[in-house]
Amino acid sequence: VTELPTFTPRVRYTLAEWFALHLTNTDYQWPYWHHWEEAGTAIDYQKSDRTRHIFLRQIISEMISLSTRDVIEGHIGKNLSGFIPTLKFESEIIAESNVSPLACLARELLERINTRQPVDALSKWLTSSSEHTDIVPSDLDTPNWRSTSALNAILASTRQDPVEVQICFERYHILMKNAIEEDLKECNSTVIEVETELLRHLGAICQNRHLVELIVEEMVRNGVLCQLSVFTWLLGKDEESLGKESQLNWDNCHVVRIMTKCLALAFEVLQNDSIAPVNEESSNQYKKSLERIMDLLDFSFRRAAAIITDASSNVVYKGKTPGLIVSLSSFLIELCILTFSSFEKHEKRIAGLSAEIEINGLRFSNILRQSKGVSFNQYSDECLERLADCIEKCL
Repeated sequence: VTELPTFTPRVRYTLAEWFALHLTNTDYQWPYWHHWEEAGTAIDYQKSDRTRHIFLRQIISEMISLSTRDVIEGHIGKNLSGFIPTLKFESEIIAESNVSPLACLARELLERINTRQPVDALSKWLTSSSEHTDIVPSDLDTPNWRSTSALNAILASTRQDPVEVQICFERYHILMKNAIEEDLKECNSTVIEVETELLRHLGAICQNRHLVELIVEEMVRNGVLCQLSVFTWLLGKDEESLGKESQLNWDNCHVVRIMTKCLALAFEVLQNDSIAPVNEESSNQYKKSLERIMDLLDFSFRRAAAIITDASSNVVYKGKTPGLIVSLSSFLIELCILTFSSFEKHEKRIAGLSAEIEINGLRFSNILRQSKGVSFNQYSDECLERLADCIEKCL
């Protein structure tokens, strides 16, 4: 326990994952639960940023993902049950007291989902302009009214058990996809803007970060969201300063996990494209998948470099690196290893791929080095130089 504060966030999270798996496989037989009980008293344990409390939240959340809430509640102490994350989401759009056209639409869609109407019929009804003449987009707080109502209705239709949520979003991903497409036709926004706005709404109404992580992964896997929208939501836009319109106020490990999963899904698509019969069409598709990954990497390194320098600008160097910088640094190192190890499998697919990867790798290391000196802080300069060296070694 006393050593926890000395661990990096990534190491602490990995330890929590392993320990949760160990407890699950040993029927939660651990004689020291009482030792932790004092941590759950007289404190807002869901928001506490103390190292011990973060570690406990991570362990218990991981145990729930491997089992069920009821089982976990029966094995941990009464005080520790307060560390169990809430699974319910709070949305005014679904509330019966809300009589706005958007709320009425969301509740009607929820009723149709609960009565098991076919997905195609639901999609046709939601995207039909003639069915919703009472809704005036300009009068709403969000122009993305179809996708927003669909997201709320789908979440409200589940008991929010992780397995059930995964099945539900897999079943209704066509509904979400068509709703987003119709919102795009109606509002003067880009795909990234519409999707990041939807993700912000998800983060606001769903209090459980593991559930958010699962929902985002399912929507990316089923083609509802693009990875760049998720990265933009998590890290903010290129021109934005640290923390504005981003999710970096979350437990940083969740941000890193979501981004790593999104990148892994992009590599899955690349892998599937690589085994297709070699012809002009498949080669073009492969190149598009590769370009998509390069865009993700480019955005990640640019934003991470900007955030690291911004986070360091007002910090007095005392020999201890801030947690945010450690988390982002760990993510970029993992990103390097995942990227270049994955590309090794694909060098024979496209002539000159190895040279292309090396060129891009050098470009990414230059992005990091060009950010040095911006904050005039030893933190960021040392961190950025280490990351640039790491990229070049991966080459």
